[in-house]
Amino acid sequence: MLDEWGRSRLSDLGLAAICPAGKPLIAVCGTPGYKAPEMIRREGYSVTSDWFSVGCMLYELVCGVCPFHTEAARTFGLDADAKAVGGWDEVACMDRATLAMEPAFDEPAWQAAAADQTSTDLAAAMDLCKCLLRKDPKQRLGGGGSGRSEIMAHRWFQGLSWADMSSNVFPPPYVPDVGVNAVNQSTIGEFVDITGVELEEVDDDEVREWAFVNLLTFDRDALCMMDAVRLGQEAGAQCCIIL
Repeated sequence: MLDEWGRSRLSDLGLAAICPAGKPLIAVCGTPGYKAPEMIRREGYSVTSDWFSVGCMLYELVCGVCPFHTEAARTFGLDADAKAVGGWDEVACMDRATLAMEPAFDEPAWQAAAADQTSTDLAAAMDLCKCLLRKDPKQRLGGGGSGRSEIMAHRWFQGLSWADMSSNVFPPPYVPDVGVNAVNQSTIGEFVDITGVELEEVDDDEVREWAFVNLLTFDRDALCMMDAVRLGQEAGAQCCIIL
C-alpha cells in the first residue's frame, strides 16, 4: 500500500510467520498463483518462497497479470471437456502451472516496456524476474548463503543507493491525493463489505496523467466472472470482481 506521502508500506500481516533457522515451515497459505512450488508440494519452505512471490509481482507490474494467472495457467492440464461440463478447478490448474509451466517472456507487454527503457534495462528486469521465479529454491535468487544481498546486488539495481532508499531520501514518483475515494482507515482489518461507493471526477483525475493504466487485469477478471456465472459457480479467490 502507499501512505499519504507516497511511500510503500506492508499491510495485512495476518499470515506472516517467523522462519526459525534450519526449521522449515509446512503450512500452505497465500494467494493461488503467487505461492512458491515448494509450498505447494508441502516440502517445507523458508523465506526463499517469498522471493518467488516477489518475482510474480515483478512480472505482473510489467505485464499486468501474474504469470500463473494467465489463461494458459488457469486452464493448465485441464481437459477441454472437463471445463465445458463445469469440472474446472482454477486453483488446481494454477498450482499445476506454478509447478510445471515456465512464464512466457515473449509477452507483448515485456517488449512494449522497452519503449520507455533502454534494451539493457529491459533485459536486466527480465533476468531478475527469471532468477526469482526459478522452481528450485536452492537455485532461486536470494536462496543462496547471501540471502537478500544476492538480490540487492543484481544488475537491475546497479547505481541504486540502498541506504538512501531505506532512509526515504528519494522523492516518491507518485503521491496519492488524500481526497480520492478510499476505504476509511478505521475499517481496515474489520473485513466489512464496502457498498455504495461511487467514483467521482477526482478519481479519474488521479490517474489521468499516469504513464500507464492497465486494464488487462480487469478484463481477465471479467472473463473469469463470466465463466463462473455460465457454469453456475462462484468465482475463485483470485478474481477481484464482486457482484
